[in-house]
Amino acid sequence: MSSVKKYLLLENSRLPRLLFKRKKRRKAVHEVNKMRYVYGEFHQLYPQLRQDSARFFEFLRMSIETFDYILTKIKDRLRIKITNFKSPVSPEEKLYVTIRYLSTGLSFRNLATTIRMGVSTLSYIIHNTCITIWEELVDEFMPTPRLEQLRNIAEDYRKRWNFPNCIGAIDGKHCQIKWCC
Repeated sequence: MSSVKKYLLLENSRLPRLLFKRKKRRKAVHEVNKMRYVYGEFHQLYPQLRQDSARFFEFLRMSIETFDYILTKIKDRLRIKITNFKSPVSPEEKLYVTIRYLSTGLSFRNLATTIRMGVSTLSYIIHNTCITIWEELVDEFMPTPRLEQLRNIAEDYRKRWNFPNCIGAIDGKHCQIKWCC
């Protein structure tokens, strides 16, 4: 009997299912995360931070006004329908978590622990919120430059730094440039 026929026989029988034990299903929400509304960072610290604009800026690297401006722009796209099974994460909390991640560089695991949320949930929220922020604000804050603007920028770089054909620079990154003749 060929190996293909043996595989098909085993595949169609119940034997493979009996050989592999099923993993024990995990709980939908971990016990630690169930207390998110009582002990979680957003529900405990955020209301207090909003009372002191200097602390808010120190913690999130953003003013309260800027936070509120971004929130008004993206709130409708982040809102999820309320169901009987669970209460959704508010758009305000989603933005808070995303800004906290972007401003501190904490790992998903560490941030998920302080926020009291699952890592996969947290990563999903951050990913979607970043996409939403980009889509809503890109045209306003990063419009596509016109050809004349690019030529002016390149001319300024050439005059000031003797660096021709350059239309931008990024601070903090050193790149070796190989000049060719």
